[in-house]
Amino acid sequence: MGASPADRLVAVGASEWPTVAAPGCLRAAAEELPLAAVAGASRPHWLLAPVAAIGAYGSASVYLSWTEVSSSQAHEHDFATAGRAWPWVHHAYTPTSMDPEVWKLDNSLKRLRDLQDSDHGTVGFLLDDADGGPGFGLVLSRVTALGYRWHVATVLPVPRPDGSIEGAIFVGPFTTDDWPSRDFRVLLAILRPGDPQRERWLEESGLDLVDSWGLPDEREGRLYQMENGWVTLER
Repeated sequence: MGASPADRLVAVGASEWPTVAAPGCLRAAAEELPLAAVAGASRPHWLLAPVAAIGAYGSASVYLSWTEVSSSQAHEHDFATAGRAWPWVHHAYTPTSMDPEVWKLDNSLKRLRDLQDSDHGTVGFLLDDADGGPGFGLVLSRVTALGYRWHVATVLPVPRPDGSIEGAIFVGPFTTDDWPSRDFRVLLAILRPGDPQRERWLEESGLDLVDSWGLPDEREGRLYQMENGWVTLER
């Protein structure tokens, strides 16, 4: 069997760029930081040294420093400035300390599984993480932990000029233009009762309420199902 492209690339690098012996501490760092491995294994490593040093410093600071973790993600970040603070990560993209047990998330997902009647397919979620509730990341992590292989479709109600509410949709963890399907027939909602946009969208969606229960912070969990047909939203 012939050598793989990666093997051939290493062979070319070894023949054209003499390697240098690195101290044990650098070899240990290289095992954790591929960028450092590249920088230390070839002659042009001096050109990459500043980048590798900054990346190593940022990674070490994240792993070794003690920082109080917020219970919810920050949502005030500006997309236009994303990445400018590299190697530091904006709080909008860091893990949270939110406890899924407090929000009865696993139990809610198991009940949703009973309605979906499958570990696969697209399942809808109407969340309010911008106001402190569970968000897409926490839901996806618990879905995966329970062994479900759902496409998680989160709905964001958006007011229209005519006064109606349009549901914008995001499907994860992976998506393309045509895959997976954005259509679903069961939905888990976690919201504050009386939320005007979310309540209005639910009224217009055609979904039927199956059950509801109380949650922390004056929120409510609800299960919805469409007996006949599918909820279809624009990408």
